[in-house]
Amino acid sequence: MRDLESRYRAALRLYPSAWRLENEEAMMGTLLDRAEGERRTTPLPRELANLWIHGIYQRVLSIPSTVPANVRDRASTAALAIGTAIAVTAAAQLESSPGRYVEFFGREYTTFGQFASPAIIVYAVWAIAFFASITGFTTATKWLVVSTIPLTVIARVVADVNGMVLRPTWGFLGLLILLAVVVASGRPASNRRGVLWLVAWFLPAAIVLTVPQILNGGDGHALQEPLWLSRPDVISWSPVIAVSLALAFRLAGKADWATALLLLGIPFTAAAIFGGREIPLDVAWLAVLITGAVITAVVLLRVFGIRVQLERVPPRAPSGLASE
Repeated sequence: MRDLESRYRAALRLYPSAWRLENEEAMMGTLLDRAEGERRTTPLPRELANLWIHGIYQRVLSIPSTVPANVRDRASTAALAIGTAIAVTAAAQLESSPGRYVEFFGREYTTFGQFASPAIIVYAVWAIAFFASITGFTTATKWLVVSTIPLTVIARVVADVNGMVLRPTWGFLGLLILLAVVVASGRPASNRRGVLWLVAWFLPAAIVLTVPQILNGGDGHALQEPLWLSRPDVISWSPVIAVSLALAFRLAGKADWATALLLLGIPFTAAAIFGGREIPLDVAWLAVLITGAVITAVVLLRVFGIRVQLERVPPRAPSGLASE
């Protein structure tokens, strides 16, 4: 019986500490009573699997609560503004007048009507979400942005199946997906002040993202990625820019925005590392890279004097366990 209890407790360690504090003893009593009634001295495989799955699920649910809500809201607002700026400028640079590539390469390409690929739908949803946020539909905004995640994957798959070679790269689409996750982590522009911040982030972002295309003469060389992403010497500066902006906000006394900008820098850092190239398959290299990123994040949080604030997550009993 002691071995039975130890194995149950080992499985319950997957759950967040706040959940265990409220539920572990009651859950242990239920599990041990069931095992005794069935005259078992070992856990059933389905019991352990159920505990593991729900433990991981509860861990995932608790992730957003490790960052204060006001920080997540600010990061969400900035991510919505910058994601929309990326979508709008990409629609102009990558999707419009796909026939213009014929004169460069001397051949016809399969297109999505008057656009280069179905990604135009994704860009349109980002724009709709932006205007929904401005008009106060915060919940609708989040659902619209979340919907772009599967839409992005579907758009790329449809483009691949139909041979639309001008479709965006997975690196570029991955950046939009990560930004959508950041938007979904909070409440973007949930009040009038938030709307002002939304516009304040959107306008300079749209200008900055358009500049590389203008300097290039608009001669159509942006085929599958905007020029700012396809050039490593440009996108590689994004982590530095994120940290610099965070430091500036910290010095200005806006600690919440400083932390929010560090969160916002994660998608762009990923784009700087993996964008435009294949993801390395060397597991050791990935482990070193991830470890370095975590250490860097911890150091930056210490430098800015920022501490992670834990919030209580309402306990949720694993659904379906009692019915087994």
